Amino acid sequence: MIFHFYLKNTKNINNWDLIDLSAPNIVGQHLFNLFARQPRVSDDAQLQISKEQSLNSASLSKSRLQSKLQPTFSSSENGLPRYNNLLPNLAKSENLWERRIAVLATYQFIKNNKYDLTLKIAKILLYDKEDLIHKAVGWMLREIGKRDLKTEKEFLKKHSLKMPRVMLRYAIEKFPEKLRQAYLKKD
Repeated sequence: MIFHFYLKNTKNINNWDLIDLSAPNIVGQHLFNLFARQPRVSDDAQLQISKEQSLNSASLSKSRLQSKLQPTFSSSENGLPRYNNLLPNLAKSENLWERRIAVLATYQFIKNNKYDLTLKIAKILLYDKEDLIHKAVGWMLREIGKRDLKTEKEFLKKHSLKMPRVMLRYAIEKFPEKLRQAYLKKD
C-alpha cells in the first residue's frame, strides 16, 4: 500500500514541495478514511448492549451491533480520533520532513471540519526551530480559519504570543488589516 511505502521512506524525502503535494493526499487521506470508517456505538446502542448482556442474551454482541451502525468518527475523551498517535509522533520526530508531513496530513481533516488533530499538532510544533515548519503550521491554521474563524481565533488567543512570527503571519494572512496589525503588535 502506498501509505505504508510513503511512511517507510520518509528518510529519502528532501523536498518540501513533494511533501506539500503528497502528505495531505497520501497520509492525510488514508488516515481520514480510517477514522471515518470506524463505527461508533451511540449511547443508546451501548445501553441496549448492557441491558442485553445483563439479561444474558446472546442475540446481539457488541461487535455485531457495531457492524450494523452507520460509520461516524470515533473519538477518545479528548475529541481526537482513536488511532496510534502516528501524526503526533511524527510531529515530535527529529526529521524535519516527518514533522512537516505530520502537520500537512491534517489538511484532509480540516477540509472535513475536523480541527482537533491539527490543533494538537500545532501545539506540539509551536517551539519548532525550522522556518518550513512555521510556515506549514501557519498555513494549516489559516485553513482552519477559512472554515471556522472562531476556532482559529481561540487558538491564537492562547498561543499567538508564543508563536514564531512567520507562523503567526501565515496564520493571519487573510485577516482584515486592522485585526492582522493587532496580532502583530502583540508580538
